[in-house]
This record gives sequence, C-alpha cells and structure tokens, in this order.
Amino acid sequence: SYRMADHAADLGALIDHLKLDRPVLLGWSMGVQVNFELLHQRPGVARGLVAMHGAYRHPLDTAFNSKLPKGVPPIAFGGVRRYWRRLAPIIQRAGRSRLLAIRFMRGCQRLGLVSKACDDDMFYAMARDWVKLDLGIYADIFEQLAGHDAKEVLPSISIPMLIVGGRKDVLTPPELSEAMAERVPQAELFLLPDATHFGPLEYPDEIAARMETFL
Repeated sequence: SYRMADHAADLGALIDHLKLDRPVLLGWSMGVQVNFELLHQRPGVARGLVAMHGAYRHPLDTAFNSKLPKGVPPIAFGGVRRYWRRLAPIIQRAGRSRLLAIRFMRGCQRLGLVSKACDDDMFYAMARDWVKLDLGIYADIFEQLAGHDAKEVLPSISIPMLIVGGRKDVLTPPELSEAMAERVPQAELFLLPDATHFGPLEYPDEIAARMETFL
C-alpha cells in the first residue's frame, strides 16, 4: 500500500487518533503531494498548508529540468529492488562514517544537488538515518509517486498556503513552486535564491522565520 492515497489515509488516521482540530499541514518533497492527496480525500481537514520543495504532479517528469530520459527511472527502481538486500550491509556501514557522509555531501555540492550552505552535522544525521531505510520499499514508493497527479486539487484549496522553494532546486525546480502559487487562490510564495532541494538543511533559520510569519 504505497500509493499517495494510502499515505494520505495514514496521515488522516493519525490526525483523527490525535484528535487534532484542523491542523496546519507541513510537507517536504514527497510530503507535499501526500498533503494534496489528503485535501482531496478530506477537503476540510486542515486550516493551513506549508509546501516545501515539492511538486504537484508526476515529479520525475520535471526533475533535472525534464532532461531525465523516460526509461531511466524504471531501470533504476528495478535495480534497487534487485540488489538492495545484498548491498544494504555495506551501505549501512558506510553510512555510519561521518567522513564518508561528508565526502558524499561534497560530491553532491559539486553536482549542484546540495548547496554549500548545508550544515555538515545535519547532513550527517540525515544520511545516517537514511541508509537504515529499506531502499527496495523506497523504490516502490517512488514509482507510485512518479504516477501521482494533484493538478486538479490545487484550484479547490481554499485555505492559506505557504509555498517554499529554491532557485537552485533541480529535483523540484522553482517553476513548479511558481505554478502552484498561480493555481492556489490563497498561496504565498517564498523562493530562496541559493537553496536546493534541501533548503531545510541549508537555510533553516530563514525558512523558520518565514513560516512563523505565515502562521
């Protein structure tokens, strides 16, 4: 059960369990589409929405400025599912090394995937936990995400919405944030000039301050 609709149903069940009265929802990356799907299922469930570095439809079609060949994701997902069990112990041991994690981050910075403003300790903490995931399941989730489309939901969103994006985000380019802002009636747009997809690790103070103003 890895569809966005399943994730949204889980989120709705958690809101009910905690007896939350119309909370403000915050989503980063895939979480943006999960929140859109929840609003589709239950239009009155939230009083506000924060969408950070996310897409609203078929995110792999727009990643890397639409230069990703169509056949690459299915091949990559299949490879991860096939070989993850064998590689997991090696990757998990490597993930415990702060030195390797920081070197990996430096490589990502050279490729433009992460900005130089990213905090080393925060990136290491994220990497250390990320390698504990079952990347076979991760691949299944991303395949479901790739086919998700919430375009029709956006005009129906009648609650205040803050859209946070990064001008240097190649995974969910800023054009997506701008398109969302045009389609949601009460949307506010906050684009960070030098942020990549990992804005929360790069500019946490700026994002927190803007969110506080929004709230």
